[in-house]
Amino acid sequence: MDDRTDVYALGLVLYRLLEGRGPFAARTVGEFMTAHSVESPRPLDPSQPEPLRAIVLRCLAKEARVRPSAFELATVLGALANELGAPARYTCAAQWLALE
Repeated sequence: MDDRTDVYALGLVLYRLLEGRGPFAARTVGEFMTAHSVESPRPLDPSQPEPLRAIVLRCLAKEARVRPSAFELATVLGALANELGAPARYTCAAQWLALE
């Protein structure tokens, strides 16, 4: 296990935030585990920006080596936030660095 396990988990959260449902039609943990092993995630709404849909689906890749690293994910999401005009915010990292 490495950061790509966390990236998968964040992909699940992002998917649910964007769609209001999980990426697999599963009612139980067992069904979810089976779906993760053999099914592709349901497509994301095409009204979402393509780069966002692409990175979320990469987070949910079956093979960990295909998933983005935590650094790449943060970089892509940050660039998307800037591109979409999200308001600038202090991050925990920026606050931590300011303490030094």
